[in-house]
Amino acid sequence: MPGAVALGSNELASYPCDIDGQIPTSGIYRLVGNISIRTFTCPSGHQYTDQNDGG
Repeated sequence: MPGAVALGSNELASYPCDIDGQIPTSGIYRLVGNISIRTFTCPSGHQYTDQNDGG
């Protein structure tokens, strides 16, 4: 995944997991065109993404 950046703990805490509300154990951020995509891994092993197209 080119351009992926690991998220810090403060950023992880801002994006609780979508199924159980737990703070993700890890997350990465990447920019695809003008869309920012964050991918998180929850303590349960569940993964989810958060997209922001700037609009």
